[in-house]
Amino acid sequence: MSNGSTSKKIPEGTGLFRDILFKFRLMLCLIGDKRVDMLLKLIPIGTLIYLIMPLDFLFGPIDDAVVIYAGMELFIQLCPQGVVNEHKMVLKGSPSSDKSAEQNVIDAGFKSKE
Repeated sequence: MSNGSTSKKIPEGTGLFRDILFKFRLMLCLIGDKRVDMLLKLIPIGTLIYLIMPLDFLFGPIDDAVVIYAGMELFIQLCPQGVVNEHKMVLKGSPSSDKSAEQNVIDAGFKSKE
């Protein structure tokens, strides 16, 4: 991974708040990743602006939570899938695919017959 994140590992589970926390941390990792297009990073920025200056469609915080969750989900879905999977593995505590690929490389020299 290019940014060398040393984030805390999130245990797997099925809870709603655990899922939201996992997606929030994944979103932060993706925002910090240089492989994600800058235009895509405008989606979470837009949802943050909405959080600061909400347009109330419904009464209470329900619409705010829906818009923020939908923006987070949309951003994750539009990011390159390989980058998303890499960050998911790091957050879940699995070894990164880049590290395992580096361990399987055999470095050898080549001599021509000339």
